[in-house]
Amino acid sequence: MLARERRLRGVADMRREEAQRVVDTMLSRYVVQLTTANESATPEQENLLREALTFYERLSDESPDDDDVRQKIAECLHLQSDVQEQRLDRQGAIATREKGLSILHGLVARHPDNDAYRYDLFFNAYRLAILYSSPSEWDAGARCLDLAERTIEELLEGDPGNFTYRDAQVALGFARISSLWERGEFEPLSALISKYELRSRDLLEQYPDNASQMTHLSSLLEIREQLAQMDRRRSEDEAYDLFAQSKESLNRVLETAPPNWLNQRLLRHWAERCPFAELFIVGD
Repeated sequence: MLARERRLRGVADMRREEAQRVVDTMLSRYVVQLTTANESATPEQENLLREALTFYERLSDESPDDDDVRQKIAECLHLQSDVQEQRLDRQGAIATREKGLSILHGLVARHPDNDAYRYDLFFNAYRLAILYSSPSEWDAGARCLDLAERTIEELLEGDPGNFTYRDAQVALGFARISSLWERGEFEPLSALISKYELRSRDLLEQYPDNASQMTHLSSLLEIREQLAQMDRRRSEDEAYDLFAQSKESLNRVLETAPPNWLNQRLLRHWAERCPFAELFIVGD
């Protein structure tokens, strides 16, 4: 009876592992499709995501100590929040991302040296801070920015040359600048803009044609535009030169950026904003 029970348990474990490999593969294909498609997630993709989330949650109930499965749950929640954001369901996207962030907090607490868990924690905190956009949510957004900043700085301490971390740090700096601007806290802006402009220049010089720079270059355009508006000591010629460089960078990215929904949304925003910024800076 014991031998038979061991055999049955072994078969059950094999079937569960095979099922997990299948779902892992399906989820990976979903991510690839979502990040390379021109449009938002399809109903079929959303249904696949829901089924994958249900599978991992049941698997986690059976194996509550399996942190890799919990990381998969957090990944599904991240993707689900993206879909809700696409559907303009901001409150749903916030609730889903808060749930995923809670899971990642636990994972990092148990595995403080796991860089993958820590980067996921950074990214979800960063995205949640952006979702907290109403005045009543500003303090919660600031706490998320603080968490994201601490996490990415710790990652950079261990790997200072990592492009992904450096690019993320610049994106986070732009998010903080935008947050302070919206709150009307202008005093620290000039120093912050100068700080992240230098980092942006450095990255741009090293990776001038990298399509993944789209978000970074869009942020660079905004940072330089705000700096030109706020620092009246700059000459008109210098302000125009900065803007011209940013506009040229944006045009390069328009031609090379992967056509996923987030890139397309941001690129449309900056393509529409460019003429207005040019009128403000250049004048006549």
